[in-house]
Amino acid sequence: MTRLEQAMALLESEIAVLQSENARLRALLAEPVQLIARSQRRADRRSLSKVRMSEHKATLIAFLADGVASRATILHETGIPEGSLGQLLREPEFAKKERGMWGLKKS
Repeated sequence: MTRLEQAMALLESEIAVLQSENARLRALLAEPVQLIARSQRRADRRSLSKVRMSEHKATLIAFLADGVASRATILHETGIPEGSLGQLLREPEFAKKERGMWGLKKS
């Protein structure tokens, strides 16, 4: 059990005692516990879904090998996060074409 999980378990048990004694405290303490749990879920998702930029770059090169695509299409079809895509599109291998379309630079 991680320290965060231990802290959450302790908080939850303390909250249970306080909630039984005072309805006002119940309302005040419910939100922080939810925020901690939500933060932990986000951290878990981030740690599970981290992909190296080189892998995103390979995905983008393979995707654009067939032609050009809009930024929205690239985001939707490849699953590359928006920030990572923005960083990748600034690299020399990629070029903005007509009407906001992106493609590979010609060698």
